[in-house]
Amino acid sequence: MPGLDADRYALMESLVERGTTCVDEATFASVDRARLNGHFYSEKPPLLSFAGAGVYFILHHGPGWNFRENSSQIVRVMIAFFVIIPLCVLLWMFHALLLRQHCGWKGAIIATALPALASLLLTYGVCFTNHPLAGALLFAAFYTGFDLRDESCMTNTAVSAASPCLRYFAVGFLSALSAAVDLLPGAIFFAAYLAFEFRRMSIRSMGFLLTGAMIPAVLHVILNRAATGLWLPAYFVHERNLYAGSIWRADSMIAGDYEPFPNYLTALYHYTIGHRGVFFFMPLMLYGLIYASKSARSMGAGRAGLALTVLATFVITLLATPAISLGLAGGSYGPRHIVTVTALVYFYAVNEFRRKGRAWRTILAACLVAWSAAIAWTGALDPWTPGTLSVYAPLDVLAARAARLSNGWSLFAQNIADKTAYSRPFAYYELGRIYREQGKMNEAIYAYKHSLDLDPNRPLAHYALGSTSGMMGRMAIAIEAFDKLVQIEPANAGAWANLGISLLNTPRAIEARAPLEKGLALNPHSRAALSGLAEWHGRFGNAENAREFTRKLDMITSPSRPLD
Repeated sequence: MPGLDADRYALMESLVERGTTCVDEATFASVDRARLNGHFYSEKPPLLSFAGAGVYFILHHGPGWNFRENSSQIVRVMIAFFVIIPLCVLLWMFHALLLRQHCGWKGAIIATALPALASLLLTYGVCFTNHPLAGALLFAAFYTGFDLRDESCMTNTAVSAASPCLRYFAVGFLSALSAAVDLLPGAIFFAAYLAFEFRRMSIRSMGFLLTGAMIPAVLHVILNRAATGLWLPAYFVHERNLYAGSIWRADSMIAGDYEPFPNYLTALYHYTIGHRGVFFFMPLMLYGLIYASKSARSMGAGRAGLALTVLATFVITLLATPAISLGLAGGSYGPRHIVTVTALVYFYAVNEFRRKGRAWRTILAACLVAWSAAIAWTGALDPWTPGTLSVYAPLDVLAARAARLSNGWSLFAQNIADKTAYSRPFAYYELGRIYREQGKMNEAIYAYKHSLDLDPNRPLAHYALGSTSGMMGRMAIAIEAFDKLVQIEPANAGAWANLGISLLNTPRAIEARAPLEKGLALNPHSRAALSGLAEWHGRFGNAENAREFTRKLDMITSPSRPLD
């Protein structure tokens, strides 16, 4: 389960099952947890998790589902509630706006297929994440404010005198609610829209905008305070995720898998037109920006201001994302941080396509649509595959698919890893993970070994090789892998414990005591170390010590504590 998903599920589970926001005992581990005052907390904006807790409460106390036994069913329900339904509403609004622009119902249906089938909205519509929901809320704000201040709107008898005030309130409310789900785009949209009204010196509309925004803003602060004791989300806390065992520590080799760039300009280049480029994954964005720029110059005052707001939201989000994270969010398909504003820009792309022009324009538009659709459908196969933030992402995803479908080792997947992967050691590690998930253990061992041949200092590959080899009974390989891992990470309790367990299953079993005790010293709650020491003393020590370790193991064993 991806860290972003697990981080939110952990808070839902803790709220419903344990009545606490502390996620120390969550079923699923997360790479994104924050450690505050000696306990773990979700570091994500809490609104989505609290809303999800309401759904989980019904599932837990109704059908009796829980994350330990019914995770796949719960995930499907969460995706339906917080991703698919909001995306359907977004597409309905998209279609309705096109009809208001006299697009014609057939044209509107065809045009609505662009964001539905030819954007990263599709990719992230098949998993549980905050960006589609935030995008739906942001488009709702756009939809609500679309024809405010236009003369055509003012003469429409269906719009009452009080309607503009309520709509300004709704624009503020919806954009701030979007910001509570995905901070950057929603906050930028609101600030840009407010600035436009300030330029017009419209005090009344500014007042309604601010009043509407205050409700989600206050709710956001209250939920943050309830979740972590802080007024802001935990991801604002310095060194929140640099605790022992975190992948984000400088001494954790996995941190290198997230490809941090040396400086902002390099990151910005790769995020826009380089090997992770927004305009590579969604080339239709260029069409949208062109028409939004034209709209800002030629439309009526209201729609021109809204076009400027969309331009500002897209451009500032594009510029700010590399500044916030030079690693650009690690392993996921495409530039997902721009997903929230995708529908806004695609709306203007549709308008650009409606313009009649030369034949080459039509051919170019058709090629870009086909390309965007192919990219979107490829990503939907596996949106969270690490390493797919790359122009080679479609090949990476197809390589993963080939590894899953092959009867044995996939030469196609190997060629993709060799010829296109940004990091070949990581690509082979990922292939090993995929083979192991499919039960192809020999292929997984081969992939992990090849990863370590390319980079001998990759802790995750050593751990995966050791555990996979141990499952296959190939203890010599397991012992060697865990022995090298404890040399790289001497404070890795799981590595020491697994080294001891591996030794217990060989003629060298007498040597297992020292690594097992080391693992227990580093982690007194290590089930592997306790069970290993109980077995060791049962064979080589004395029965009393064996019973004592068994008693300690029974004391800490509970369904809510994950195995190390």
